[in-house]
Amino acid sequence: GEGPARRPRCTLDAMGRVVEEIDEAGNAQRWQYDPEGNVVLYQDRDGAVYRYAYNSWNLLHREVAPTGGVTTYDYSIRMEVTRVTDPNGTVSEYIYDAWDRLIEVRRHGRVKERYAYDLADNLIKTTDGEGRPLLDIEIIPGNLEGVRTLAPRNPGGPGADGETTSGARQYFEYDEAGRITRAATGTREVTFAYDESGRLLKDHRDGLGVDHTYDGSELVSTCYFGRFQVSYAWLDVETLAITDPTGAVHHWRISQSGLIARELSSGTTELARYDADGRCLLKAGAHRLEPSLRWRRLYRYSAEGDLLSIEDLAGEVTLYEYDGAHRLRREMLPGGLQRYYDHDLADNLRRQPGLSDVVLQEGNRLQAANGDVFEYDDRNNLVRRRGPGRDVGYDYDALGMLVSCDIDGERWTARYDPLCRRVSKTWRGQTTTYYWDDFRLAAEERPDGAVRLYIYVDTKALVPFLFVEYPGREADPASGRLYFIFTNQIGAPVRVEDDRGNPVWQARIDPYGQAHIAAESQVAMPLRFPGHYHDPETGLHYNRFRYYDPILGRFLQPDPLGIEGGLNLYAYSPNPLVEVDLDGLAAQHKPRKPRAKGRNKKGRGREGRGRNRPRPQPRSRPRTGAVRIGPEGKRQVRNSRGQWVNIRNGDFAGKTHPVSGVPFDRNGFPKFDSKFDTKIDPSLHQASDDRQFRAATKNLNNAMQNDPSLRNQFTQTQRDQIASGETPDGYTWHHHQNTGKMQLVSQDDHAKTGHTGGREIWGG
Repeated sequence: GEGPARRPRCTLDAMGRVVEEIDEAGNAQRWQYDPEGNVVLYQDRDGAVYRYAYNSWNLLHREVAPTGGVTTYDYSIRMEVTRVTDPNGTVSEYIYDAWDRLIEVRRHGRVKERYAYDLADNLIKTTDGEGRPLLDIEIIPGNLEGVRTLAPRNPGGPGADGETTSGARQYFEYDEAGRITRAATGTREVTFAYDESGRLLKDHRDGLGVDHTYDGSELVSTCYFGRFQVSYAWLDVETLAITDPTGAVHHWRISQSGLIARELSSGTTELARYDADGRCLLKAGAHRLEPSLRWRRLYRYSAEGDLLSIEDLAGEVTLYEYDGAHRLRREMLPGGLQRYYDHDLADNLRRQPGLSDVVLQEGNRLQAANGDVFEYDDRNNLVRRRGPGRDVGYDYDALGMLVSCDIDGERWTARYDPLCRRVSKTWRGQTTTYYWDDFRLAAEERPDGAVRLYIYVDTKALVPFLFVEYPGREADPASGRLYFIFTNQIGAPVRVEDDRGNPVWQARIDPYGQAHIAAESQVAMPLRFPGHYHDPETGLHYNRFRYYDPILGRFLQPDPLGIEGGLNLYAYSPNPLVEVDLDGLAAQHKPRKPRAKGRNKKGRGREGRGRNRPRPQPRSRPRTGAVRIGPEGKRQVRNSRGQWVNIRNGDFAGKTHPVSGVPFDRNGFPKFDSKFDTKIDPSLHQASDDRQFRAATKNLNNAMQNDPSLRNQFTQTQRDQIASGETPDGYTWHHHQNTGKMQLVSQDDHAKTGHTGGREIWGG
């Protein structure tokens, strides 16, 4: 153990606000405030300075990055974001109706999409800038999407199975908690089942897929295709045994100090060590028949989490440099070779090894690179790439998913389930099919019928540690061939070994994902970054909701989330050595937040780059916190994961709790006598109670400086506790049902009043 962590040293201003915080390593963060208490300057632990300015309503109007890039925000009189201008001058505009619903999005002066809603605020129709329908949604009881009708983007284009032709329909069914149990098209069906805790038990396509079994809180087994079973057993508090479908057993030894050892049946053992922020510090591998290590990599980071160096087993060091905004700038290899990376003010990658002569057009779209020219459709998807000896066309469905490529006259096609998970790709008459386990790839079946199963250490792991190959789905489970996957610091595979520990695939992965595969490699390994699958036919990575080009270092399609995923709709993370886009929706690199104190406990890229600005989005489901009467007559509330959960003590709606005397509102939520109400930043909605409570207490402390009457309601002991960030004695913070709202209430009343609060609804 490392002993108890020391608390950071804080310096407060006259208003009790933190202006400097120095951690146990001596790294300082600093803040400056305007008279209204808004943060106008933040300096992070690497010395980068972010500046902010606000309008008369204390809404963020201007932010200046350490590189000098300026982003501005404009608002309506109802405080809705109406215009965002990025550092390159790209303008996004948003139009709302009288009910504050987003009805139109404009990109660089042109209408991209329009939205229509029903009386319950459900999104029911999406059209493009010319008024052509893209998506129609039929709402079923419970305010849930029952049927989607997708319009064709290219009538007469690809669609061998009829799913990209006019009137393609997707059907959805749900359980009483609002979880999807069936998602179907005209040719395929995906079904799901869950246990009482909401854990996924089944993910099947057309009757085939993955099943999970639990014993209490522990995963017991995962079964593929009803035949190939993986078993999990905890031998003690630190040792997990995994038995794969062939019967081979592998052990995980997980210590509280961040050291993890995996002992594989092949004889290879890998040690990995992580720090308190989850950053990988060490990976080392050895085989029981060899006296010395096979590999060792030591990783060193800056105070803010930028990867500074990698030292290998031979003692050779690769160094990395960054600009003031934590964007990769230079890579210095052991032999003296230096490789450069350039970004413009809007995070467009302008140069990397293999990328040059980049020319951009409006909206951060690519016009030319590497001698190729690029064309986009009216929804800003890349539709054609032409260059010397190359002519590639791309076609998309109404959801923006890539459904075909015309590669120098040859057609490549892809099909998806209604959740945008790819279920097949076809090239030169050969089709590979895919099966999923929720958000991650479970298995693939090649054109010759051979099957590959991806095995994970648990249901939350993003990267498999093993794949097993069989000649077909009916093969004897014991006959499988085992291949073990070893990854770098962000989970990208760099080595594969067979069941005897012999290397059968090795690669060097460039920062932006281009793989240089060893010539002696004997097996195919399409996995790249976590959530990325490489297609050699197109040269692209399938990244769930979009496709990514590792040579260009950018996506083909704009982010489906709009600026929710980042101001640049095409950019990959400019710090790819520590940040990963898992599903094509957000590369995690966000500007520094104008927040007070800013205790970055989880490391940049998780919440240090959090989302501070409003992100306009159309409403496609009932909002978080919506209440209904469920199928069994019980009051239910919709949580942030889209599930309907029963409201505890909902029968007390409009009544008083018999023990605590706390009244309940008409929806079944308690109405505590609150000493102080506040809202916490959206980046903290999924954080721990401790971090949420400290943020709420900080807001209370700031309010007390400006309100003597509020300050006088607390004893001196309680004031001291509040000033130090602690919840005052006798009180607790109640998660109100309204998203982000916290209330300081009597600890005794709170404990005696059973209720459903914000923890179950919006996080905590």
